[in-house]
Amino acid sequence: MLAIPCGHGLGTALMQPQVTQVTTRSCVTAPWSSRSLRGAGLALSAGGHGVSGRRSALSAWLCGLGCAAGCASIPRRARASTGSSEAVLCKNADLSVAFPVWKGDQTREATEELLQESGGSAAAGAEADWAGLWRVSYAPHIRTLGSLALTQLDVYYDIACTSAGASPEIRSFVRFEAGGPQGPFGSGWLNAAGTLSTIGTDEVEVNFSEFWIDFNTRLPRPALEDADRLGSDLAKVFFVRDLSRFPVRSLNLQTGVTVFRFPPLGVEISACRVGASGAALRPLSDAR
Repeated sequence: MLAIPCGHGLGTALMQPQVTQVTTRSCVTAPWSSRSLRGAGLALSAGGHGVSGRRSALSAWLCGLGCAAGCASIPRRARASTGSSEAVLCKNADLSVAFPVWKGDQTREATEELLQESGGSAAAGAEADWAGLWRVSYAPHIRTLGSLALTQLDVYYDIACTSAGASPEIRSFVRFEAGGPQGPFGSGWLNAAGTLSTIGTDEVEVNFSEFWIDFNTRLPRPALEDADRLGSDLAKVFFVRDLSRFPVRSLNLQTGVTVFRFPPLGVEISACRVGASGAALRPLSDAR
């Protein structure tokens, strides 16, 4: 999910899915590799001053072939436990990582493992339990979008409970950096604010109502100002609330790890709680 002024929100316009595929690797050298074929040739030569020796060597090699064929269906490492999968995502979401969506080669596997553990659905829990600062760790479509725009994106959601019985407030901060002054969009922050609510037992809805942009500032302003009102009202026209409902596919509020789905694109997003509401964001690296 990505909040931007045009279609700002956890998943309105300008999101493109990136289809990936898990590749299972053999845990042994394939018997048909050049090294093993050379070994087979040596074995046949060494074994054979006679038909019997050659047959023994060939049988041994074929036995190895059968063993490797069975072993090839076993992943290089056993499927990680829920705890280790969460650890992979949270390590990638740490503030020491500049752009998590562009890092963490194992985050896709970790996300898939959490979905397997949960069966693809999880209770959304109490709204108040979502409070904190969340950082997106895995979102391949955001990486695709940023790559097309020659810009890297770093997405945060700050959720705070302001009063008993009211829906929590949510603020979205998206740091964008073009990697230099030549980038088409420069650098800065795309910001939005609204409310978070649960729908049914396994779905959350985000309703953004305010939008503002900070160009070339080290950190974003925490709230909309009067000077931003006109632009915010214009951006609000493009916000589609019906597209801002997200099924929760995996959730551990104790460890602060979640996977949710953006239905229009059929993609999953993983996020980790990296601090309390109001905690520091990673600042813009090239602010003047």
